[in-house]
Amino acid sequence: MPGLDRQEQHTFPIHSSRRLRELDGVRGLAIVSVLLWHFFVMPHVLSPAAPAPAGAMYLVTALSLTWAGVDLFFALSGFLIAGILLDTKGAPNFLRGFYLRRVFRIYPIYWVVMVLAFAVPLLADHLELVAPPAVYAVLLQNFWMATSRSFGGDSLGVTWSLSIEEQFYLVLPAIVLLLQRSARCSRSSCDSR
Repeated sequence: MPGLDRQEQHTFPIHSSRRLRELDGVRGLAIVSVLLWHFFVMPHVLSPAAPAPAGAMYLVTALSLTWAGVDLFFALSGFLIAGILLDTKGAPNFLRGFYLRRVFRIYPIYWVVMVLAFAVPLLADHLELVAPPAVYAVLLQNFWMATSRSFGGDSLGVTWSLSIEEQFYLVLPAIVLLLQRSARCSRSSCDSR
């Protein structure tokens, strides 16, 4: 038969930037997991001696591992961002494009929240800030929280995950570039003789 001697290749690149519904489902599970943690487990963690309805401890125990949703979300984000970087690494100005997309996606709303939080006296009085405002300005609240062993204030405490994401965006492109250079060096000799 004429078509049998020629094998057609159907490949799907692992790092494709094509949207995968399955990964959207995993992302949804991670989000639901984090919400369950915050609504059912975290109140007990913050106030273990507070009175709880009968049977609440069974629910808290059953949901005690839902904190892992944050880890799942970070792992999934890393996979997707690495795929975007690997797909576009040969394009002209790929780093510039990557960083511009990230800046315009995250910083506008972040700075609106920061300006409202620090500039509006009514809001600023109720922030319960533990970290200095400069820590929030440079997105280092995760390091501050780790060294001070504090979750930070209730209002802006949630921004720790955004700071980790931004730090990841700074590091991952460098790793992709180093891997790209390493791959080139393995194909041709990169000895400095």
